Amino acid sequence: IIGEEVPSKLSMSVPTWSTDDVLTWLKQIGFGGFRSSFMDSQVDGDLLLLLTDDQLRDDIRMSNSLIRKRFLRELIELKTNADYSSCDSTKLLRWLRRVGPEYMQYTYHMVHCGIDRTTLEWLTEDHLKEDCGIVNGVHRMKIQNAIKGLFPLSSEKSSPSKESIAPKLDVFISYRRATGSQLASLLKVHLQLRGFNVFIDVEKLEAGKFDNKLLENVKKAKNFILVLTHGALDRCITDTEGKDWVRKEIVAAIESSCNIVPVMSSFSWPNAEDLPEDMRAVCWFNGIKWIHDYQDACIDKLERFLRGEDMSKRGRLSKMSSKDEDVFDTPRYRLHRMGSSDSI
Repeated sequence: IIGEEVPSKLSMSVPTWSTDDVLTWLKQIGFGGFRSSFMDSQVDGDLLLLLTDDQLRDDIRMSNSLIRKRFLRELIELKTNADYSSCDSTKLLRWLRRVGPEYMQYTYHMVHCGIDRTTLEWLTEDHLKEDCGIVNGVHRMKIQNAIKGLFPLSSEKSSPSKESIAPKLDVFISYRRATGSQLASLLKVHLQLRGFNVFIDVEKLEAGKFDNKLLENVKKAKNFILVLTHGALDRCITDTEGKDWVRKEIVAAIESSCNIVPVMSSFSWPNAEDLPEDMRAVCWFNGIKWIHDYQDACIDKLERFLRGEDMSKRGRLSKMSSKDEDVFDTPRYRLHRMGSSDSI
């Protein structure tokens, strides 16, 4: 009909959705009135799939419990029908479908925690409840029974150590929620498509067990990507009590000798002396200057950093082509380019 708005057709690859895609979906399911709250929090596909009832109430300001139930019913349907091929390399969704269609909704939470079909054998009820957020006890029981059917002799084996069964974590992504969530989610998707196991920091307002697990994951990760957008370190400068979580994650990464790679977009480095002493070393790590029009080049460069193909030593400069210089940036490098005669 002439003049009538044509509904946008959304891809079912929900993990790759942008915030605009989420807003379109909200309108389609009749929750357009909450679009401003989702926009304010920059909820993309990744964050949408991980939303909890508490976050809907506190962060999205969906105070009516019956409205939240209606929304979560729509969200469960979306999770069940979503395409997870961008992150589910071992076809965990296919296995959950065989357990029962109602279990497909847990795919993204499980994949997000680093679970795949090779680690199913060692899953415990605590993993399913605390890490994967499966609150339904009957569902946890049926998933565990299905796992026992896959590995009938597993109970006769000696239990491996926690270190041997922990999913390998290649990359931890830290970012400032107010300005960096979209870039952080984009990096996560790109890196997963290139075979990296990625944990993205979903910054929360309240402290708790989840916050402590964030620091544990920082220490487990081989690489620590620090997304630096406009003003990302401003709160660190004024953090006299050491409570800022971005600062805590940076300090944990430095102390655990992670391969730290800053990724900068519209970001200006503060003077190193203005930052707290325990995180000041972050200023001297090699980093990537994110250029939206050259995403592929930026990701290629980032992958080489993560695989150790560009730098013989972390925090040291190496010879680069002029093309590489477009996506390379640290305070030390900027001084070098301005013509400092001092050796680095």
